[in-house]
Amino acid sequence: MNLMDKKLDLQTIKKYAPARALERGYDYYQSGLVSSVKEYKGVISAKVKGRQTYTVRLHIEVDDDYDYSCTCPMGDEGEFCKHCVAVALTWINRNEKKESTKNSYEVTLKDIENYLNTLDKTTLVDMLMQQAQENDMLCKKLGFQAVQAVSGEFNETVWKQMIRSAFEIDDYIDYREIYQYMENVSDMVDSLDDLREKGSAMEVISLAEYALHQAEEAMDSLDDSDGEMGDVMEDLQEIHFRACEKAKPDQEELAAPTGFPYRIESCAHHGNAGGVVR
Repeated sequence: MNLMDKKLDLQTIKKYAPARALERGYDYYQSGLVSSVKEYKGVISAKVKGRQTYTVRLHIEVDDDYDYSCTCPMGDEGEFCKHCVAVALTWINRNEKKESTKNSYEVTLKDIENYLNTLDKTTLVDMLMQQAQENDMLCKKLGFQAVQAVSGEFNETVWKQMIRSAFEIDDYIDYREIYQYMENVSDMVDSLDDLREKGSAMEVISLAEYALHQAEEAMDSLDDSDGEMGDVMEDLQEIHFRACEKAKPDQEELAAPTGFPYRIESCAHHGNAGGVVR
């Protein structure tokens, strides 16, 4: 079939994308994970957010040697991946809206920001509290930030409670729900790294080990086929390594049992940050 002089459409997506990429790409599109969509000289470029942000480029004109790319691992292998699908669907949908609603106004995030700036603090707090009651992930995120704000001095018990809360799973998390869950986990990891940078390196060593233990337990209750939890565990190992570099803990103390199945080799040797021994 000759696709010469044809523009990017749903038929193109179905032709090039594997079934799994179609399904997941549609979910990414529906979740609004596509941003920075630009069109220049017949090429669409956009960002797609996951644990990492990937860059997608798609040509608008489609022929038998259709040109597309994505910076994700599957894209590197030449696949029309889920990120390509999400960007294509976003671009197609925007074009259709432009044609059907030329005289209508599309509300932007700037419009929302301007509106929120007109509200008083009490109204904003009430709105946010209502959202926190309806959204478990938002409630956890706000609770995590609140505990940090009121805890004052370092409190190991409070930090471990926050870590457990970040990794807590009530039911199995499939790939449709993994993005929201990992966003909360990532906030916790960033806060742990901030704690290290603020001078609590020795405390972070045990907290990073505790977080790794929680991450491993969570792995059994979620779909990590995209490797997002694996990325988090690598980040935690790097934080642990940096904390050991800073604190330079006593080697005999490191050799003592910790109560967890983790003892990170990098801490003992200050070398390989990726090594974990049990």
